[in-house]
Amino acid sequence: MSSTRPEDSKITNTGLKVEILREYRDRNQVIVFSETGGKIISWKYRDVDIFYPRRKSKEMNEVRSHGGACVCFPNFGIVDSKFGLPKHGSLYNRRADYVTNNGVSFRGRDLLGPRHDVMCQAAIFLTLQRDGFIYSVFANIRERRKPASEPVFVNAGLRTYLRTPMYEATVAERFMPTYRISQRRAKPRYNSTYRPVSITIPGLGMVQMHLFGTAWESAILKTIGLWINSREYLCVEHIPIEPRLYGKPICPRLTNNFLPIFGCKFEIKPV
Repeated sequence: MSSTRPEDSKITNTGLKVEILREYRDRNQVIVFSETGGKIISWKYRDVDIFYPRRKSKEMNEVRSHGGACVCFPNFGIVDSKFGLPKHGSLYNRRADYVTNNGVSFRGRDLLGPRHDVMCQAAIFLTLQRDGFIYSVFANIRERRKPASEPVFVNAGLRTYLRTPMYEATVAERFMPTYRISQRRAKPRYNSTYRPVSITIPGLGMVQMHLFGTAWESAILKTIGLWINSREYLCVEHIPIEPRLYGKPICPRLTNNFLPIFGCKFEIKPV
């Protein structure tokens, strides 16, 4: 695996703020990775976009982002305001504190929200493999100022946008009904998931997503969400539990150990 040297990193204005982008490449693929949130901006395999490249649009006076793939930590979506956490978590629009040769790292007392007076570290790594890559997030508690008064909850999730060049896709997993998509819009649909998910996209090939890690493997209500609001992509969301259950006893928790919260192995079998 190789990445651009720091002096070769690209600086781009995406519509919200200036971002520093880095490239990871091998013989067959190129991944553009942002130091903001550890987002994947695009994934090309043999010069073909597999992910829908990230773009921003203004909808009802709000700038929204669609495309690529991103980690949502420590929460997915909107949670109860008492936790003081933004939508999709504190990493989503945060510039990395440290940059490594294969990822980014974030550190601060604000990563877990104002209810927890702890120093937390979260790191996102990208590793290229044959016909795909592994995208993973690790996190731990580095320091506490006082004994914990309540558990530290983590419902970290993954949001991925897959390109649909012929406006069709079929999603299959062993324990959920096969889901065929061929319309312009589809409301979010959530199912329990336990095995790797295979997504067949005419004109592109088959993309397989295999999730692993402590927060994912220990979750009781593993959930996959599927939705579209454009014929050009399918959004796939992997969440340990539904966002509304954040902070409930069933929600995964972060301990003092450095833990692989979750990772996803992406593989492409082109047509």
